[in-house]
Amino acid sequence: MFTGKQDLIWPNYFQSSYISFILFLIYIPYWYLQGSFRFPFLGEIRFEFILGATLSILGILAYIKNPNRDKTGLIFWIGSLFFIMIVMVVFSYVPQISFDIFIDRVIKFALLGFFIFAFVTSPKRLGLFIFVYFIAFFKMGQEGLLGNITGSLVWENQGVLRLNGPTPNYSHPNSFSGMALGTLPFIYYFFFIVSNRLRLLLIIQLIFSLNIIIFTGSRTGYVAFGIGLIFLVMKSKNKIKSLLILIITGVTITPLIPGDYIERAQTIFSQTDKEGNSTGLRKEILRDAWNVFLQNPLGVGVGAFPAVRQQRFGRTQDTHNLYLEIGTNIGIQGLIIFISLIVSMLRALSSLTKNIESQINSLQCLILKKSYHSKLQSIQEHLEDLYVIKATCQSVYLFIIIRLGLGLFGMDLYEIYWWFACGTTIAVWNINTIARYRSSIICSQSVGEPNCKEV
Repeated sequence: MFTGKQDLIWPNYFQSSYISFILFLIYIPYWYLQGSFRFPFLGEIRFEFILGATLSILGILAYIKNPNRDKTGLIFWIGSLFFIMIVMVVFSYVPQISFDIFIDRVIKFALLGFFIFAFVTSPKRLGLFIFVYFIAFFKMGQEGLLGNITGSLVWENQGVLRLNGPTPNYSHPNSFSGMALGTLPFIYYFFFIVSNRLRLLLIIQLIFSLNIIIFTGSRTGYVAFGIGLIFLVMKSKNKIKSLLILIITGVTITPLIPGDYIERAQTIFSQTDKEGNSTGLRKEILRDAWNVFLQNPLGVGVGAFPAVRQQRFGRTQDTHNLYLEIGTNIGIQGLIIFISLIVSMLRALSSLTKNIESQINSLQCLILKKSYHSKLQSIQEHLEDLYVIKATCQSVYLFIIIRLGLGLFGMDLYEIYWWFACGTTIAVWNINTIARYRSSIICSQSVGEPNCKEV
């Protein structure tokens, strides 16, 4: 058994230059808060492009130097998705539209995912990244609450006052609701592992997010919120207790929600709009998309569905469904690749969570047995790192589930969410390569300790 007289020889996490990581941390809030929109002079000097180009070069160098590069298999599916999109740009019904979308949205957004796994290479950097990422949404949440109170971001749509986002990327109520929903997994899983000050920030962000989810009046958001809650109940060790807590919370909160928004949620089931014919139009879009898919099972091209729909049916709105968006745009082969990518991410995150839980259990056992004496502080610090990695895995897993739920009534194939999930999944996998090695060193030196397993 390790007695504390020996030294723990830690394998080091790979670290790119500190300056490149700081530039990456600047890029995160700048992109999400749309700094060029808020500060036009930065847009005029193309600050985002310059920063992105700089990070691309630094990221390539960092990725090449990192000995713990991705072994999740995600790179294969990401490459496959890129390949099929390029093919469906070339063979698009409207090549110019497809080319513009591929450059402006696919390439640009995919870079964020690349930056994440290129620069986020240790638990400390992972924690800083999540914190800065969260601060960007905290700012938008604050603007949403203020905009709701003052009415500056609220106007009537479909018979109800709806909260809109403060930036072009999240101006539509559905997009703003989806943004807020994406914060909930991180609030839930990080709440019990952070300091009291950070818990206070999480509680405030929860208020911000619930304000957005409720007052955007997004039925898509309501459905995804319900799917997220069901998932949490199903994953809970005590399902009945969790379900009862949700029911009691719902009964308590519902009277505080204005009646217009409750009626708005009820239209999901009644299929009767208070004003206009949004439900009927969505059904019409789905029928048109299904017909286009049947007629073109190999796809009509990246982002080309609205143009094809206009040509064939005289109507231009997009699919309002992620899965039909994929099927109509990049074909059944693209749908297979996308589903495979999602399944691979969920499997990787699930495997990571189980492995990290095993490490945590073993280390907690050693701490309880007080097997390490002088090295106890180092082990506790490593344990805290594992908590951050585990919370990130669980958060991203639920984030993906919620995005898939939003995809039932929204189209976001060309949005940043999937690249964020891919980049973070690869990053935590690479980080855990070293974390697992560290845990195994500790446990291998404690063989024979009762009830302590070697990782």
